[in-house]
Amino acid sequence: MIGGLLSTMSPVFPFYCTAILAVVNTVLAYFFLPETLKQKRHDRMTFNPLKPVITAATTPAIRFDMLAWVFFGLAFVMTTAMFSLYVQDQFGYTNLATGLLFTVIGVVGFTNQTFLLRQFWSRRYTDGQLQTMMPLVLVVGLALLATGVLWMFIVGLALLGLGQGAFRVMLTSIVAGKAPGHMKGEVIGVISGVFSACSVVAPVIAGPMYEMSHHLPYNVGALLMLVAFFASQRSAKTEEAWLPRP
Repeated sequence: MIGGLLSTMSPVFPFYCTAILAVVNTVLAYFFLPETLKQKRHDRMTFNPLKPVITAATTPAIRFDMLAWVFFGLAFVMTTAMFSLYVQDQFGYTNLATGLLFTVIGVVGFTNQTFLLRQFWSRRYTDGQLQTMMPLVLVVGLALLATGVLWMFIVGLALLGLGQGAFRVMLTSIVAGKAPGHMKGEVIGVISGVFSACSVVAPVIAGPMYEMSHHLPYNVGALLMLVAFFASQRSAKTEEAWLPRP
């Protein structure tokens, strides 16, 4: 919503505001967040951008969880990347209206994570059951978005906020819970790294699809979430060792 309001002043104004927020965050982090690494490192730090993907693919205990996460990441980023164009082309919405629609997703996701997840979902279902259910919610939500019918689109938007919010939390909890104590932080980093990789790949795929048909990214997103459902189902039935395969 804020982005939509700012864009009414100038199309580039939201980007300047984002840059200012990034600088403010950097300053606040530098002065107010304490250093957690108490001992000085003497070993050389190495960085391999492919390590999260390799870890996700070679660790039996989380391989199907991460497969579901990859398809979720591709589906979610692909559909949100085309969202502004889609609502403008399909419904003629302005930037402000588009921002309000993003707000609907955020509000539903926030309500789901802060209230419904604890007061409703977790009391009735296990984490594994929720991990399997939420991809189906997203399948229905994305399929409704693809219809281009306004009332179905609004319902699909609510389901998108509901499903993605719960699925993120459940999968992170399950994967971190499977990891040994000394690796939980690293595993959460792997989850973040894999999603970042999806954020790079998905828009490249979504653009040509959108040129072929405005509805295609959402239809493909629904199919990807169906694959995520089967991967989650397989994960729930599989118990394997943590150590990565050589």
